[in-house]
Amino acid sequence: MNWNLFAVFAAPIITTALTFILNKFFYNSPRLIAYYGHISEFKIRNPDGSVLDVYTHAVVIRNTAYQGTHKRDYMKFKKNRNKKLATI
Repeated sequence: MNWNLFAVFAAPIITTALTFILNKFFYNSPRLIAYYGHISEFKIRNPDGSVLDVYTHAVVIRNTAYQGTHKRDYMKFKKNRNKKLATI
């Protein structure tokens, strides 16, 4: 058997399979994106006449992962709940 010929054909197949498995593992991890809604500044006067600067901002955090942990847990719960309801 010619092992060089086998290696030439097997290497791309093994590499493709390994790449697919690693992509599934890494791309299903949670990815968070932060959106900054608005930034505001307020000047508040104290009774003694001094001015206090107050800065506020709104942040929205979004999970853009394919399937987060909470969704998997919910699907397990929903599946088990349906089994319990069917046996009652």
